[in-house]
Amino acid sequence: FPSHDKLSEAFQFWTGIQFEEHDFSCAEKDIEVKTTLKDERTHRITSINQLAPKPHRELKLISYMITPGSGRGSFSVVELINTIAKKTAEKSLIENIIRKINIILNDSLNSDSCRKKFTLRKDPGCFPVDHDFPKITRKILGERNHLISDVSYNIHLDGYSENEARSEYYKLLTNI
Repeated sequence: FPSHDKLSEAFQFWTGIQFEEHDFSCAEKDIEVKTTLKDERTHRITSINQLAPKPHRELKLISYMITPGSGRGSFSVVELINTIAKKTAEKSLIENIIRKINIILNDSLNSDSCRKKFTLRKDPGCFPVDHDFPKITRKILGERNHLISDVSYNIHLDGYSENEARSEYYKLLTNI
């Protein structure tokens, strides 16, 4: 589990609460985090800008595959927050996390859905969103992109190397 310093830093970089294009914005890179309950590494992209890198910045997509579960290694949203709380003595960090999550979840942090337990289906993966990555962006659509107002689509990442994606994930966590 990341150290207190890494947790504090990660939550300072969290832009999801402001409904920005990407979930985290670090010094030189942006990070989009996607989670799926599917058997395949398939994620729903909900806007034309979600996988568009900002100029002169690297964009990474972190992929989590989870499944309902219980027992060893299982977790709920509430348990993850409690784990973070135990790892840090900085009460303001925890209060900030809870406030932001409650805004996103419409004050339903105590709901059954936030207490439902999951486990990882596969190791997390980290994918560079580069010119080879499957995506739809305004740049790809070309000069008439202004005629399209809403885009959502699924991407399938099972064709990528699981070992490379796992390695990139752990490398990213240590170099935020």
